[in-house]
Amino acid sequence: MLEIVDDYGRPLSIRRYVVHPEIDRNLVSVWNTTIADVAAGSSLQHDYFVRRPGAATRDAGYHRFLAERFGWDLPDVARFDGRSGPLYLEVVAPLFIVEQKRGWSGIQAQTPTQFQIKDVRKRAIEFVLELDVQERARRILELEARASKLVVDWQSRSELLNLTATQAGAVVHGLPAKPSLEWPLEVAPEIRIAIEAGWRTLEEELLRLNEVSSRELHVAIPDSGTDAPSVERQLGQMQDQLARTEIAVARNHQQLELEQSTLDDTRARLAALEDDIRRHQDLITLSRMGSDVAQEILFEDCPVCHRMLDGIVLSPEDSPPILGVDESLAALAGRRELFQSVLANAERIVSSRKARASALSRVSGDLRTEIRTLKDTLTSPSLTPSAAVIEARLQSRRALEELRALELEFTGAIEELGVLSSDWVVISAELSDLRQAEFSESDRSKLQRLELLFRAQLEAYGFESCPVSQLGLAIDNYMPTHEGFDLTLDWSASDGIRVIWAYLIGLLELSAEANTNHPGLVVFDEPKQQAAADFSFKALLSESSTAALAAGGQVLFATSEPEDTLQSMLDHTEANVVTFDSKILKRR
Repeated sequence: MLEIVDDYGRPLSIRRYVVHPEIDRNLVSVWNTTIADVAAGSSLQHDYFVRRPGAATRDAGYHRFLAERFGWDLPDVARFDGRSGPLYLEVVAPLFIVEQKRGWSGIQAQTPTQFQIKDVRKRAIEFVLELDVQERARRILELEARASKLVVDWQSRSELLNLTATQAGAVVHGLPAKPSLEWPLEVAPEIRIAIEAGWRTLEEELLRLNEVSSRELHVAIPDSGTDAPSVERQLGQMQDQLARTEIAVARNHQQLELEQSTLDDTRARLAALEDDIRRHQDLITLSRMGSDVAQEILFEDCPVCHRMLDGIVLSPEDSPPILGVDESLAALAGRRELFQSVLANAERIVSSRKARASALSRVSGDLRTEIRTLKDTLTSPSLTPSAAVIEARLQSRRALEELRALELEFTGAIEELGVLSSDWVVISAELSDLRQAEFSESDRSKLQRLELLFRAQLEAYGFESCPVSQLGLAIDNYMPTHEGFDLTLDWSASDGIRVIWAYLIGLLELSAEANTNHPGLVVFDEPKQQAAADFSFKALLSESSTAALAAGGQVLFATSEPEDTLQSMLDHTEANVVTFDSKILKRR
């Protein structure tokens, strides 16, 4: 059981079993009173759970209850799976609780990673410091989620329009794959209908069908006998048109195969270019590190076609001067940009060619239907109405109605996509501003003050690995640095422990001077690690006492230091010492 008291003097008693024959160890019981009152049975018990899904979000989750009791509004943060989730208490706790086994290997060494939170340590520090950048990160996350939904909505609406167009033997031309920052587009999207000779716009086809429909209203349907010569001519024309269409289908198929081959080749060339760029980057890295071998490495394949070179093309004495590695890398980067453009164009061509293949297939099917109808007309009794004319008129009207419906669908889709594009412009502009924004004055002040407190404590603890004045906090992750490098690269083991002391006590000290989310509690389990000098430990006790008094908080130490030695270290330091003669936790 544990009894805590908050800033308002309100007690809270908490119980969690280490082991129990009937009660799950992940059940946490809470009373809004002291342990003495709990023993007397004079208060109401509330039960919560931990180590289960929902412990940080559901009403019965203990971590949700505890965060609310602390007055914390834990933010939603980005996860690696693209979704968002809460900043769990477990990832914040290592900034004020350090246990003996693994906690002293570095700042936030115990931070769990199973929650899949991006930049988890950075997000925890931003929360504890209550940085404005945290709200900016939350807003960016929110806008990115809205942007992702816009892309999905755009693609869903586009796919529906493309499906409707395909069913009508048409294709949508000029519609971007995702929302555009420019709307209306400079070249407006349009519907194109496949014909034997190429393409016809939806407007042109509608005009043609309307004219045909108007003429048909004033012409009576002839009987089969009267219409036979006309039917025979039409049959011949249709058969000729079908033959031409079949040729167009075959030609389109051949062109599609060639263009698909070009697309595959471009992808392969681009992949080879990427490999070349990586190899040149490695050469540059090795050269800058002083490698003598790097400049002598020879590429055995042609940088253009990537076929093996066997020394036959040019003899060594005839070889022209070659570019240096840096110049070659710049040239390769330019070629990559070119091939990326070529690839995008090839993908568009193949997509258009596939759409044309589908449209021509529909035209071919319609022609076959008309040919069968014409043949039926020629074999019908002479006085019956011409089936060919009836079928032609019905087909013409069906086509007209289908294209009118497609026109309405296209108009509605363009209006909806315009709304999505307008939202995309607003979201993109805000995201751009947020990503380029610098720290607020309040954030800079907190980070600068934390850096000063951190340095001052290291001075008091006797940090020796480098001059303390050369240390700072990285602007990207708020971690201690020396000349731009992580301090773990060059500090001694004992100085590593001093850095953890200074950073975590610095956070507590800062909470006395600025608005933060620090709970006012720091717990160190066996802080005298790596044989830290006695004077350093004494300085830690003194600094901790001062920081706790200033912040109105508490620093707890669990130490096996001999009591007489500890008492001498605590001389002139306000502290409460509780001595245990044996193990604190015992099996009953």
